[in-house]
Amino acid sequence: MKVAVPLFGSRIAPRYDCASDFLVADVGPGSAGERSQVGLAGLPPVERARRLRELGVEVVICGGIDPVSAHCLAGCGLALYAWVTGEAADALEGLVLGELQPRAMMGAGGRRCGRWRFRRRRGRGPLW
Repeated sequence: MKVAVPLFGSRIAPRYDCASDFLVADVGPGSAGERSQVGLAGLPPVERARRLRELGVEVVICGGIDPVSAHCLAGCGLALYAWVTGEAADALEGLVLGELQPRAMMGAGGRRCGRWRFRRRRGRGPLW
């Protein structure tokens, strides 16, 4: 399966919608294989999701994401792991190991080293 990760240097970008470069990797059983970097700067949320789908991406791992972008990704049939922090390579390794979850803080070697906890705000909808 192909996985996309918005980049900020070598780390997962803090915001999906502000990232200009994405790491696209083939992830198979036991390892993350071929990797390439794709530029998607300036694309609106719908076009960004469509372009990822055209590249064959099935899963997106990201930091923060706005509701519009999350809805566009879901509409294109892409699975989403949101609010993940750490190195992009560690997140890919965590996906291979089966340890990646939404709101995870990824450590070296793909091991989860923590989890973000969000407090619900009164009168607000769900948080991603």
